[in-house]
Amino acid sequence: MVQSTPANDVLTGLLRKFADPGGNGRVAQAAHRAFYNSLHKTLDRQALQSTNYNQELARVAVQEAWIKILRSAHRYDPALASVETWAKMITRQCANDLLRSAYVTEKIFEPAEEPEAFACPLPQSDELLYQQQVEQATAQCIATLPSGRGPNYRLALELALDPDLSYADMTSRLQEQVQGGALLNAEQVRGWVRQALKRMRECINRKLDLRPQGMAT
Repeated sequence: MVQSTPANDVLTGLLRKFADPGGNGRVAQAAHRAFYNSLHKTLDRQALQSTNYNQELARVAVQEAWIKILRSAHRYDPALASVETWAKMITRQCANDLLRSAYVTEKIFEPAEEPEAFACPLPQSDELLYQQQVEQATAQCIATLPSGRGPNYRLALELALDPDLSYADMTSRLQEQVQGGALLNAEQVRGWVRQALKRMRECINRKLDLRPQGMAT
């Protein structure tokens, strides 16, 4: 199961500690390490999703996003969004910019040497609001996926979003949930993930009132 992140006030406190230019250097480093440990898997998953699971692009996007977060920590506004939403938006924008560049140039760029040269901007309030709406719709749609001891689409999707797990690991975890002792294989698990993604797309589109281009309103 995807690990939950600390409460927003905890993350905000850590962010403030390494954002303070006059603060203690050791305290700031410890705060950044704790912040990284709390969010790095979440941002890794965001980058993978945003780059269509291109691992190299995702790696570069996360590197750029972390530097952007470090340099922009003092500008975080808790009235606009949670720390997690804010950090995920920065990661998504960095990933999208890299993905566009990769499509145009057909190559993968290394991270920019000067952080100020990063193309990915800080998210605006309307973008943060939309991201929160997407996250709410995603959580509601995940809750509708079949789970339990049948085809466990919900757990299959959650495991697929963990970059540290292989399909063999996923199969082993899901096997524990299968009723009657039937054996699972990796291809069945891939099928569960495909079905889960299909249902999620349809559900989120309905909740956000998104229609395919050209469809009558």
